[in-house]
Amino acid sequence: MGEAKDSKKDYRVHPALTPSEREQIYGLELDPLVAQLFYNRGITDPAAVESFFSFDWNHVFDPFLLKDMDKAVERILLAISKNQSILIYSDYDTDGIPGGAVLYNFFTKIGYTNFKNYIPNRNTDGYGLNIPACEGFVKDGVQLLITVDCGITDTMQVLFLNQNKIDVIITDHHLPESEVPRALAVIDHKQDDCNYPEKNLCGCALAWKLSCALLIEGKKRNIDEFVAVPDGWEKTLLDLVAISTICDMVPLVGENRLLVHFGKIIMGMSPRVGLHTIAKKAKLNLQTISTDDIAFSIGPRINAASRLDDPMIAFKALAYNTAEGIAAAEELERLNTRRKTLSATIMKKVWATLEKRDKASVIVIGDPAWPVGILGLVAGKIADTYGIPTFVWSRVGHEIKGSCRSGSDISVFSLMQHTRESFTEFGGHAASGGFETTEDKIHFLESELIKNINKADRIQKDETVIDTHLSVDDVTLSVLKKIHTLEPFGMKNEKPLFVFRDVTVRDVRVFGKSADHIEYVLQGQTQTVKASTFFRDDLIKTAKAQGEKITIVGSIERETFGGS
Repeated sequence: MGEAKDSKKDYRVHPALTPSEREQIYGLELDPLVAQLFYNRGITDPAAVESFFSFDWNHVFDPFLLKDMDKAVERILLAISKNQSILIYSDYDTDGIPGGAVLYNFFTKIGYTNFKNYIPNRNTDGYGLNIPACEGFVKDGVQLLITVDCGITDTMQVLFLNQNKIDVIITDHHLPESEVPRALAVIDHKQDDCNYPEKNLCGCALAWKLSCALLIEGKKRNIDEFVAVPDGWEKTLLDLVAISTICDMVPLVGENRLLVHFGKIIMGMSPRVGLHTIAKKAKLNLQTISTDDIAFSIGPRINAASRLDDPMIAFKALAYNTAEGIAAAEELERLNTRRKTLSATIMKKVWATLEKRDKASVIVIGDPAWPVGILGLVAGKIADTYGIPTFVWSRVGHEIKGSCRSGSDISVFSLMQHTRESFTEFGGHAASGGFETTEDKIHFLESELIKNINKADRIQKDETVIDTHLSVDDVTLSVLKKIHTLEPFGMKNEKPLFVFRDVTVRDVRVFGKSADHIEYVLQGQTQTVKASTFFRDDLIKTAKAQGEKITIVGSIERETFGGS
């Protein structure tokens, strides 16, 4: 059995389909459990059921449906024909880094060498384009700059580049503000006037779409370097797209589900030596890797580079198929181990501090000594625990930089918009973001945010709903195979949740380096199964003893070994 969740929370169980309802909607051929899972997810149309099983590549949309894609392709082909200097400027996270690697692999494949990848330093540069870096690009003679997973709010920086004769192509999936940067092309499907059918691609997927569009047009024009690329080669980049799509937590339905499905297949045969090294260190098999493995083991290792060191380490691990790629992947493992130790130390201090505070509708907490790269993790844990918007900060030079997480139905991006006078810069999503402010303003940030919290937009929170009741004896490989027909799992297509009521505890143990994991052995009529919950030291004192009854909500998985 997979992770057991806290059954004290207010979960709702889906009503069970009756045999007649099931037959009327799905006919007699579909398995009853699978039919129930489809019904719970609103998949009741026969064509939708067939599509869910088919993974039809024809349902991947034409990249030229994206607004400004034609302009971007035309400008890049011009740059290639004139051997102009191209700079790929990607974000430093698990979306931007693989996205940068996608374009690196593309330009390398067509034999173009007059380009460079640049990833800003999370601790010193902050999120998005920054003027000091742009000044350097001007000095270096860059003629075309392509962003990946950033740029949509960088109006001033794009204007500076334009004034210095550097054309800009923005590829980003973040929400635009009222004024969109005046770049040569802006590829962001969240623009109101973009009619692309899928509105939730990640940044890496948009970089991949740009690569696909370039190959289509290059082959159409019979450009030798493009004609030489084998048809379908772009699919070999989908391992990177799958990593980003899962780790950036975009909905895993529609086109995203297809990209992840095929991306996982590519991952199993990927020649990326760095990726193989990362998987080996995490004790993962790339041929059988799950979305959870990618989210909780691959993702943290990629992110560890920018959190504690240079994001180019992660880039090299994904992009370079050389000994340098292997060395970079090994360095990621060391950084990830350090990241976990630092996080644990900081969280002990955070909990001790918050216990002494009065309750408020927003939490602002920080320390000048905390690594900026850890702040998002800290903010996430606090927000999840307290269920309120949380802003965590540190000092970099004379600036205050931070990360924020919603933890509630309040959009932190909207909250920052209504409190913009308190920030020098900010950006992000409804659920998470980053910000910069000054030494004098940070001390009043919490009170200013509290003043505006009722003005902020609300997020429509998804209710946690249990799929159906099961018994311990229902936990079989046959049932597991039926569940797997709905893969890949992720946002908007979560792993099925089941409730196991009044189950007898045969054994219980606490484990893990920090003694914060719990494993139950549950007794059924014909078998026993294990149920584990992780990082739940808050439940240890109330853990049920041998012989007692327990109700557990959880998913079903085959037991594997690994770690993040």
